[in-house]
Amino acid sequence: MNRFFRVMLYIGGASCAAFWLISVWLDGAAAVQPSVATGLFQHPYAFKGRIGFLTNGQALLASIGNVLAYGWGLAAISGAWLLYDERKVNQVRSDMLSLQNRTSHEPAAKNSTSTMFLRGVRDAFPAVVQLESPLSPSDCLSRLRSGLQMEHGRISGYIAGTRLKARKIISYRNSFQTVISASIYDKTGRTFIRCRSSMPLFASMFFVFWFGAFGLVFINSIESLIGPSPVRWDYPSAPWNAAFFCAMLLAFGAGLLIFCRTLANGEQEFLIDFIRDRTNASVVSDGIK
Repeated sequence: MNRFFRVMLYIGGASCAAFWLISVWLDGAAAVQPSVATGLFQHPYAFKGRIGFLTNGQALLASIGNVLAYGWGLAAISGAWLLYDERKVNQVRSDMLSLQNRTSHEPAAKNSTSTMFLRGVRDAFPAVVQLESPLSPSDCLSRLRSGLQMEHGRISGYIAGTRLKARKIISYRNSFQTVISASIYDKTGRTFIRCRSSMPLFASMFFVFWFGAFGLVFINSIESLIGPSPVRWDYPSAPWNAAFFCAMLLAFGAGLLIFCRTLANGEQEFLIDFIRDRTNASVVSDGIK
């Protein structure tokens, strides 16, 4: 069932993207075409309070776009189902961990939908947690190495030198899940473990490029609508089209980020608990940096 809804989610998202692309293209085409029926231009098309006339092929494309516009409903239903199902799975796993005497950083009573959403947004930023272990660094590394072998079906990771890098194994694909990097070092005879959890590097760079590129175009288009701008547009309606299109892409990127990070909810705590249990460590400081 989840596979079916995941396919429907992809289809719905692709339909919405195709609809917006078709709409933006037709708005630009209609802006430079006759405002009265003549020759090949016989099909009226309304946009931004104006009427432009399209050719037969453009009118057919507009009809296809109107059908694709309903893809947002398909994507919304599928996304809601997948999020609800993942929440149930996380709750079951949380209950199992509680039975195994795993300590949670937040009370289970607070695992509401709104709390999961806010934690998903928060976890999009790198978080640093400092642990202290009564064991020596070599003992910590040895225990973590054996722990990775014992938890082979639940945690994927490796140890290089004095650094551990790991992620939780999940039954679906999420390119924006939490990855933890732990550095073990000795300071004044005490063993500290610095844990830094964040999204994978590729995902972080992707969103920096996404929001940076489309955000820049959006700001330039708004600037052109308000007053003089260094950007030269080919036709008067181009800034409106660019602003609308970029706003949709920025909203889509934000929604994708929040959705994927909400799916990754609890992974940071899971990985830190793994390190704490294996090294008998306790938290000495935590924060977002």
